[in-house]
Amino acid sequence: MEAGPSLDLQMLSEQQKKHRTNLWLAEHEALVSTLLNAYLKRLEEGSVKRDEESFIEGTLLFFKVIGSKRGEYFGETLNGPLYPNQITEGWNQKHPQRPITAWDQDMSWPCPPGWSSEDIQGSRVLTYQETKPLSEGLDKLLLYPVAMDCAIVVQLSKWFGLRYVYGNRDFNIIFGYGSGKFKLTQNWARPFNEAATDGNLLYAFYEDCSQITDPLTLRPRVQTVIMYNHPTYLAKHPAGSEELHNALKIDDCFIAFDPAASRIMFSETEFDERLRQKYNLPRDSADLERLLLWRKLPHFVHPNYAPKSFGIMAEEADEYENKQFSETEWKDAQIEREQARSLHFNVAKLLNFCQKFL
Repeated sequence: MEAGPSLDLQMLSEQQKKHRTNLWLAEHEALVSTLLNAYLKRLEEGSVKRDEESFIEGTLLFFKVIGSKRGEYFGETLNGPLYPNQITEGWNQKHPQRPITAWDQDMSWPCPPGWSSEDIQGSRVLTYQETKPLSEGLDKLLLYPVAMDCAIVVQLSKWFGLRYVYGNRDFNIIFGYGSGKFKLTQNWARPFNEAATDGNLLYAFYEDCSQITDPLTLRPRVQTVIMYNHPTYLAKHPAGSEELHNALKIDDCFIAFDPAASRIMFSETEFDERLRQKYNLPRDSADLERLLLWRKLPHFVHPNYAPKSFGIMAEEADEYENKQFSETEWKDAQIEREQARSLHFNVAKLLNFCQKFL
């Protein structure tokens, strides 16, 4: 097994933490690659045709930049969107003497300068805190390390798709959010709540696919889809990120947020097989660290898992350590899994809305 998150749950001293912070800052003042510079320049310019096709092209390009082509744009750095476990593993491989451990939630969920990343009632909220144009804030999400999951990324892709269509100047005219008003959360399928701590700023442009009656939109091109793994996934992988996957769907193609993969585009059948393979992977060091934490605090009850204590969860995890699904078993277990959910993203409605500000 490659080096990953430290299995030592001891806390670092303040001096060690300070040294780690200095290493972190030095590590991420890396030169921006030629390809990434060219991509940011493309976003600045916008598209000649401001239509759905350009939006789709821009959204797909964003997924490739942060996914299957990540190495070409970011090299070996930790810059750009990554899952928290990937940031932890990448850092600890380079700096085993100053690791990010289970106690370091602030380090495993980093965000760029000018942004905040908070856990609010068990849900992650990223907020742009500066008064500078939103395009500059979004650039920072590619120029610095930032922890995200697939739910946040599937929203972010649409904002980069809009920049690809309109270019920075017009994009900033349309979306002139003040300080602290632009937020990305883990809940994309609902409007923002009154406290603005949960929801999706673009929710008004989503539609239930089963409720579409307009003949021109009977086959929506852009959807966001939630694909579910087996309900015992978290028992097999206590720190895993594939309990479900929020995917972008373009026509019949499902696009995953998977920065470590060389392939991110799948048919529906292939995406389901991807979930099976993610389940069948052996536990990694992040899973082992999570189990050690549960066993160290057996009576603690986390609100996300109530009424189960960490000790009970560790016992359940022991039962599934070596669980594997064959293709036949996976098919037979379909009834045990939640059915996929999807919403149509009405690009035409959004583009018509944007034109009112220009």
